[in-house]
Amino acid sequence: MKKTVLWIAIFTLLLISPITSLAQSKNPGDIVPSIKSAQEEVTSTNTIIRVLGKVLINVAGNIRLSNHPGYVTNFGSGNLYVTHPNVKFNTGSINTQVKKEVTAYGQDVLRPFMQKNQLFVGNAQILVFNHNGSKVLDRSVASGRTVDYKIPGGYNTRYNGYHIYYGSNNKENWYTRMYYINNGQPCTQCIPSSLEDPHPLNENLVLKNDRIYIKQSNLDSVDLKSNKKDLTMNDIFNEFYDNNTKKLTNQTRTLDAEDEVSINDVLAGLKYNSEYDYTEFQFKSEHSTPNYHSIMFQGNLSSRYSPGDSLNLLFKLKETENVNGDIFVDLNYNIQVEDSNKFPVIDNFIK
Repeated sequence: MKKTVLWIAIFTLLLISPITSLAQSKNPGDIVPSIKSAQEEVTSTNTIIRVLGKVLINVAGNIRLSNHPGYVTNFGSGNLYVTHPNVKFNTGSINTQVKKEVTAYGQDVLRPFMQKNQLFVGNAQILVFNHNGSKVLDRSVASGRTVDYKIPGGYNTRYNGYHIYYGSNNKENWYTRMYYINNGQPCTQCIPSSLEDPHPLNENLVLKNDRIYIKQSNLDSVDLKSNKKDLTMNDIFNEFYDNNTKKLTNQTRTLDAEDEVSINDVLAGLKYNSEYDYTEFQFKSEHSTPNYHSIMFQGNLSSRYSPGDSLNLLFKLKETENVNGDIFVDLNYNIQVEDSNKFPVIDNFIK
């Protein structure tokens, strides 16, 4: 008999329900476990993984993005984690939305989220369309904020053609990610052998209050502040950047919560977005993704600033979460954007 396992990742705090299923026998009132054969379970999981591994699709033109495949981590019992390479929205061949195809089974849970890959971003958008093409979820999300959608229908009933849409109206860099959670019908007659089956993730992900945070893999680093009165945009990006995983995190290497962050940098580019009424300021980057650091402020500021100008900005680091002593932080700019869902006035951050 298949054992019921409650999947709880120690560092991710992901709660995933038991995997076995029940069905009634031919005799009324006689309830016995209904267990998929090992071959059936392998086949269904392989089908889910195969589809999750497909490339993202640019919604505009329905173009498959060959350089954006899905990378799937299988934690067993059909519980999966998938991520894609960095998506540069509203640049090159990618417009405001990309979509991901999903094959799902009844009562399983889709948990999509997006992780920023630049210092300053607005809120993104996540939508779910069912196998009939109907929109069943539409949510504005901040970086790391997860949304759950449980597939309706019977346990073990397969549905092809679900799609998750990830989007941003701004020129922003995001990672599109999701969990696929097998939520098979519990077996009340089964006795679990263990209450925990931890699966720590290699990206040091932590889930708390429906939000995923990324830890630094190694906080022992050179003090970027030493002998520096001001930081460049590249300096502060490196504060959040993990050199081992090559990812932006929610922890700083040397700065602490409540520290003031003074940025003094030369403006490399300036672009006004008339549709959404904000100005994008661009600064030199030493990274290929993003190939420049951007920050957005409300209104048309192209007559006030020009490329080559020095910009002095002042931010404050705020603690966003404490999970078992792991402190996660963000800049007050990002917190304000998340709360208001609009870019701030630049004068609030001029030094």
